[in-house]
Formats: sequence, C-alpha cells, structure tokens
Amino acid sequence: MSKFYADNPSDVLELGNNLLIEGLRQGRNLPEMKRLMWIWADTFYKKRTTRTKCRSEDHTLFCGAFLGLMKLGVICEDDKNGFICTKKKSKKRKNGFDLSRQV
Repeated sequence: MSKFYADNPSDVLELGNNLLIEGLRQGRNLPEMKRLMWIWADTFYKKRTTRTKCRSEDHTLFCGAFLGLMKLGVICEDDKNGFICTKKKSKKRKNGFDLSRQV
C-alpha cells in the first residue's frame, strides 16, 4: 500500500465511500465501477513495480480504488492483502525540519 498521511484513519476509509458515491451519481453501475477501480489499482501497481514516478493524486486514487473494492467485497482485508495503516502528519517548521522527531 502506498504511504498515505492522514490525521484520522476514518478520513482514509472515507475515500472508498466517496469514490463509490460519486460514481453512482455520475450514472455508473457497480460492475463498471468494479472494473474501473480494478484497472486503476493494477495500473498503479505496475507503476510502482517499474519505479515509474507517481504523483500524490495517484496515491490518493489508488487508496480510494483499493478501499472501494474492499467495500464492494472484491478484496478482503486479511493477512494476504495487508491491513490499512496510516501515518499521522508531522508538523514542520518553516525551514523544513521535522518537529515531531526527538533527538
């Protein structure tokens, strides 16, 4: 899974829900949305394995697609697929040093 920073894990879980709701509002049916999310997750995986540069929007879209597939029951959250873990955003000074690190 990509490194995704969030203050609250429920914010990340909402990505899948929001992606599904927006797709339904645009008139897409569930089988089509499953196919599109699976294609995007596969495309992102290929980018990561070939070390192609990924933008932050790509990471966000991957998280949304992965969580949407979990919500639809295509992917199960288990030991094989891994568990959802997020990192808390760190506070940075103006000069770019991380304040959360202790020396």
